[in-house]
Amino acid sequence: MMKRLLASATCVLTACGGLAPDDELPQDTEVVTEVAPLADGELRIGGDILADIVLEETQSRFVFVELGEGVGVYEQLPPGAPGFDEFPQLEGAPMIDKFLAVAEPGTEVPAAIMAFSEPTAYVGPQGWLRDAVASGQYIQPRANCTNSTFSNAVTSKGYNDRGTPVLRLDKRVGSTAFFEQYTYCGGANWPGGCPTFHRYAPGGNDHGSQFSNVDKYFTRVALCGLGTHPTITSNYGTVWTHPGPTLRVVHRDGNNNGWFTSINEDFAPNDVGGVRSWHYTGGTGSWNFDWRTQIEYAEINDLFDIGHAVADLGF
Repeated sequence: MMKRLLASATCVLTACGGLAPDDELPQDTEVVTEVAPLADGELRIGGDILADIVLEETQSRFVFVELGEGVGVYEQLPPGAPGFDEFPQLEGAPMIDKFLAVAEPGTEVPAAIMAFSEPTAYVGPQGWLRDAVASGQYIQPRANCTNSTFSNAVTSKGYNDRGTPVLRLDKRVGSTAFFEQYTYCGGANWPGGCPTFHRYAPGGNDHGSQFSNVDKYFTRVALCGLGTHPTITSNYGTVWTHPGPTLRVVHRDGNNNGWFTSINEDFAPNDVGGVRSWHYTGGTGSWNFDWRTQIEYAEINDLFDIGHAVADLGF
């Protein structure tokens, strides 16, 4: 695990006047195992999927995953669709209450959620959130890219370790230092040379945003605009349709046994205005994880809202 470096007089300051968050300080350079590029709009999830729940009315999707001695939930929210953060009842609620909110009545709670979640706060009867959406209470469009809405979803977690919460709003590729250009060959031979893209690189760290040795991790990314992502064809005839941008969330355990992909999703054109979030909580006494959030294969004029919040409870 990396330890937080002592700040110098030249360190960057956050908007609130504090020290730079950990992800803007020098990081280790261990790379994530390379994986095959995603198809347009494809989602891959690492870990054991406990439940994959979709609300029919809005197509809001909630994927609960067991990783190590903890559980996470990935929210895939289409443009205007509500998620957990639209419901004040769930602010600070444990993972079990999030599951109970969206699961159909009578659905058995997965053993891992029972084992690694804090006790239920009994927010409501099982399925109450899906019932509220079905009845039309929360159908009205949500402005996921509105700064206040996005910021509240990140800060409401109450996590404030490692220099977080961090908010990077209205970051347009080509006009912000948070994205850098890179070349990707992918084992193919491309006309005119390997294609170039842009990736999320806070503090110049080309492996994305990294927070080490934490018990709870929340990361949120909204795709608020999309540049041109032309289809490219290699000299071998490999066709890559609308490459990127992609969101990848990876983790590393307490023994530093390499980085593993938890979430990997490619944004399609119809995802503009949508938001994605990953919320992981480790069980009491479990090893802490290191986490990275990476945005790859971005192009000029792609526009993002990005936020991170972490908690180290001293387990």
